[in-house]
Amino acid sequence: MDDEHKDTPINKWYNGDSLLSLLDKISITDRNKEAPLRIPILDKFKDNANVYVYGKVESGTVVKGLKVNI
Repeated sequence: MDDEHKDTPINKWYNGDSLLSLLDKISITDRNKEAPLRIPILDKFKDNANVYVYGKVESGTVVKGLKVNI
């Protein structure tokens, strides 16, 4: 930024909280660990013959040996 504009606020039209400050204030509800397992798929990729998917557990609990239908 050049010296002529260094004291000019870029966002003088906005006087609220910053995005990071607003994100810090969001309350996140706990997920229900006793509900049926729900994992929305966010993305997938293929590596040789394997297909990998990933997502976020929205409800339920994942344990070793759990049988799931996809």
